[in-house]
Amino acid sequence: MASEFLVPEWGLLRDGDESARVLFRAGKERDGWFASDDLLQQVDTAIDVFEGCTKGFATALFLFDNAPSHQKRAPDALSARKLPKNPHPTWRQNKDGPKMRTTTFMLGNQLTS
Repeated sequence: MASEFLVPEWGLLRDGDESARVLFRAGKERDGWFASDDLLQQVDTAIDVFEGCTKGFATALFLFDNAPSHQKRAPDALSARKLPKNPHPTWRQNKDGPKMRTTTFMLGNQLTS
């Protein structure tokens, strides 16, 4: 499998011999799976390549399709998919996960609970 970036004006994102292309053999018995951490590392490389091409005179906008990598969150973050319907402050979404807690949000200039 391959993961690479395309630029409408130039085609493949590359600066000389440098590119952000990642080639891997997907699967359990191969290179594994292209995870969110792999994507973040690739984007860092793509930014470096883009800045090398443009010498800092352009801004890039990176767009991604609706891949599972968009579901990435902190390891201790709560997941709405795993939360119970009527939570109790002492419940956890999993045995070793974080406890639910009351949170306050700002809405305009007003606090909401």
